[in-house]
Amino acid sequence: MTMIILGTIIGIVYLALTINGLKKHIKQLENIDLSKYTKVEASKISTYLIIGILLLSVLLAITGFNYKNTDNISLGIMLFFLGVSELINNLSLNTYYYNKTHLVLQAKLIRIKSIKSLEKTSAFLVKRYKLTTLNGDETILTLKQGQHIEELIKK
Repeated sequence: MTMIILGTIIGIVYLALTINGLKKHIKQLENIDLSKYTKVEASKISTYLIIGILLLSVLLAITGFNYKNTDNISLGIMLFFLGVSELINNLSLNTYYYNKTHLVLQAKLIRIKSIKSLEKTSAFLVKRYKLTTLNGDETILTLKQGQHIEELIKK
């Protein structure tokens, strides 16, 4: 029973932190007139993977209840909350906006001409891009975002 409570608490805390970050993200976006920009949605593949993890977590919790295995129940509950949090992050942080002169990445307005470098990086097996502006701000981008922004810079 302790494991179930611990897993639930960890999951709820992580979800609460994610929702708090989402509120800040939305508040920052309200200061930008997004009607002037083209919206690019988050990757569908990552969204489907996260939904798959959510389904797996529910299945894990159900089998834990059926076999009275508290480890599976707590792991399933925690994975579910973490999956919901990652889905929120994926849909908010990986959606961006652009026009001919500016980008809106992770609720930050960036002039395309102020991009100092855009370089490929990798963490474990995940390929990413690191965008650095002239004033030294760094933003980590998905592969899809980086490739698209590379094209915008070349124009």
